[in-house]
Amino acid sequence: MVTNGLNPECSKTIGEMLTATGFVDVHSEDIVVQIGKWAGRDGTVARDDFGNAFKGLKDSVVRAGGMGYAASPEEFDRKISMMVEEWDQTEGSCAKLKAFYARKP
Repeated sequence: MVTNGLNPECSKTIGEMLTATGFVDVHSEDIVVQIGKWAGRDGTVARDDFGNAFKGLKDSVVRAGGMGYAASPEEFDRKISMMVEEWDQTEGSCAKLKAFYARKP
């Protein structure tokens, strides 16, 4: 992310950025999303969405030399498949997200 000019810890500054650009009533909320088939339909949808998001990183990760994670596209795919399977089999698998709400006056 840093290599591409993105801030991997942007959730720490988004509230300030919203205020600086004129938004008011800025609030944030921590959200826990259950992931995996053990969590029913919502967990299966979350699993697919998060899994596909990670799959979308493959070219960048491989181009960066694997980043200590995967030395080849095939290894990357295998590890993503293992992660998705683990989500399905591990009750309590979740993602912690932060949502921001603001109003433009």
